[in-house]
Amino acid sequence: MFCTMKRRFIYIGITVIVLALVIISRPFQVGVRTAAVFLDLGFNYRWQITIPRTIMVSEVNFHCSDRNVVANVYRPYDNRKHPGIILAHGAVKDGKDDFALTIAAQSLARAGYVVLIPQLEYLKSFQLQYGDVSTLIASYQFLSRQPFVREEVGMLGMCLSAPLVLIAASDSTISRDITVVSSWGGYYNVDDWLQSVLAEQYLDDGQAISWSPRATLKQGVPRLFLGFLPDESERMRIQEKLDTGSQNSSDTTLSPLGEDIFKMLSAHTPEQVKEMWVEIAPEIHQSINLLSPHLIIEKIHAKIAIIHTVTDDVIPWVESVKLSQAIPDDQEVFFKIFHRFYHVDIKQLLNVQLSELYDVISEVAGFYFYVFSILYQL
Repeated sequence: MFCTMKRRFIYIGITVIVLALVIISRPFQVGVRTAAVFLDLGFNYRWQITIPRTIMVSEVNFHCSDRNVVANVYRPYDNRKHPGIILAHGAVKDGKDDFALTIAAQSLARAGYVVLIPQLEYLKSFQLQYGDVSTLIASYQFLSRQPFVREEVGMLGMCLSAPLVLIAASDSTISRDITVVSSWGGYYNVDDWLQSVLAEQYLDDGQAISWSPRATLKQGVPRLFLGFLPDESERMRIQEKLDTGSQNSSDTTLSPLGEDIFKMLSAHTPEQVKEMWVEIAPEIHQSINLLSPHLIIEKIHAKIAIIHTVTDDVIPWVESVKLSQAIPDDQEVFFKIFHRFYHVDIKQLLNVQLSELYDVISEVAGFYFYVFSILYQL
């Protein structure tokens, strides 16, 4: 009897020790933090119910070359150091004050992270320019110097900011210091993405797949190309010709570069787009390639997490597949293609219907482990 009780106490003691070790283990702690972010995000995003915990929110300014960058900082209300996260907004008119991004930053801050959201002036104006990459590099340098931030700093990009985050992470001034980067719904090869928008199709394992990019994108890409023309009046003339559906490219008032750009933007078949893409001026290709992760991927030393959704109408999901295939196995920490939510909007994950419960749970679990994979590196 005494021996039996003694064994029970030993078993109980071992169980307590094991549970204690599990609780203090890093995976468990990060798992709890990730769950806290999920609960906070879900309640706040869906029902505008905030889980009580005080955080500090402030607007900061710092220099980037000869420019001044404005950013929002969200952090726990204490005197301790915390891991840092830079959230890069996409092509949205509210920029750093985007509603969904603000909620995400608040949730992360309540879970114990310092979050910086810089204003990306070009993306805010629906432009894709290297200047926003410089802003992201300066954002990392600013955040990493703050006394309330630990050495571990990550950078998360979504939609058109995702490739900019990857390019920023390849810069020699921060490439060996940044801990983790994330590409959510971004492109890998800028040439392939732009051609897919103009041709309204993408290649999946060599097979052409019809694709319908959203209307704002069809308007935004021409603005990107017209931005390469120094003469504003010429840009306006070409835009007017595109708006009226004119097919006459033999306009003596257009420069040779302007004529080439007009021909490409007015192409109606994938074959015409591909033909005009080859003929476009080399200086345009050089400028565009500054915004292409496929040319700098080997310079990134941080861990990388990647997600995309097949319903994306801004960037085809195959771009993330190509990105994943180009990353060394020891750098990729997570990769998943989702089916339930739209582009970079998780609202559909919160709209649960009984008939789709299994699929929703599967996608929610996948998104949980995506967030976990990022936070585990910090």
